[in-house]
Amino acid sequence: MMEISKPFFAKAYPDLDCNVLLHPWNESCVDSIPYTYMHSFIGSAKFYSLIYAAQIAMRGKKLKNKEEWIKMGQYYARSTLLGAVVCGTCCTLGCVLRRMLGSKFQYHAIFLIPSTINGVCIYLEPPSRRSLVINLFSSLTLMFMLSSAFLFYLMRLEGDKKERTPLFWLFTPEKVKWKNDNEKDDSPCPHSGPCLRHIFKGTVAYFGVGTALTLARVILPKIGSPLRALSSIQPKHFRMGLFFGSYIGIYRLYSTILYEKKVLPSNVPLPELLYCICQGTLFHARFLHPETCPSYMFKLTDGVSNGRTKELSDNIQAVARMALSIGL
Repeated sequence: MMEISKPFFAKAYPDLDCNVLLHPWNESCVDSIPYTYMHSFIGSAKFYSLIYAAQIAMRGKKLKNKEEWIKMGQYYARSTLLGAVVCGTCCTLGCVLRRMLGSKFQYHAIFLIPSTINGVCIYLEPPSRRSLVINLFSSLTLMFMLSSAFLFYLMRLEGDKKERTPLFWLFTPEKVKWKNDNEKDDSPCPHSGPCLRHIFKGTVAYFGVGTALTLARVILPKIGSPLRALSSIQPKHFRMGLFFGSYIGIYRLYSTILYEKKVLPSNVPLPELLYCICQGTLFHARFLHPETCPSYMFKLTDGVSNGRTKELSDNIQAVARMALSIGL
């Protein structure tokens, strides 16, 4: 796939119609809306059903009463709405901005700005779920790995509250240990022992979890033939383990730097702002810088949009090839 630079975009894309880049399933911006949002809702429902199924499996017997199941159902509905609205409004806002800019596409106005603006849809999630959704959508980039400590740091601050964020995520941060919590230990870090050992232990543990999940999916269907099952293991089957391990390792590394004191003003919605920026950056990279975009971003966007983002990407690449063929 080709990288679409700003100078190249300015030559090949500004005068194209909306339906070429944003809604090829219908020529009209207005008439394309029902189809766009229908597939966004379908894709979002499918995507979040897998995530919530995994969360239910991990919680197991902790989901004991009817109220918890009802609450999880409400969270699933709101998460589905979030994904659907984000994908749908990406196209809608792109059309609106094109009209506002003289019916011409601009490099940053086609995906980056719309996907940053509709990041405010994160407020569709209840406050108790918001940090975890931010975590989910942002963890695909190095930007998130560096900022993840800030997001979880906010969750740790909830340790003093009566109601903490429900533990509907694979990893849950511990509460902040303030210096007056323990007279014998002035360290605010919530773990025992050296920080480096804590970081290494978490990295290895989550690498093991991610690898075990992948290998189980590969080996179990072939368990009747052990040699065949073992021979089918490939280096790519360790990617999930590497992602889990590096994610937790980087989080713990940077979080140890932050716990000495409160570093975030309480009146700044930093996680939500960070989510908007990360989402805009990821969507922009998904379509215009596919070679440098995290590979899982393709699966995420294609899943939530029910395959519509792949159709858009294919059209963008087709225009680029045509432009090169005529010497632009």
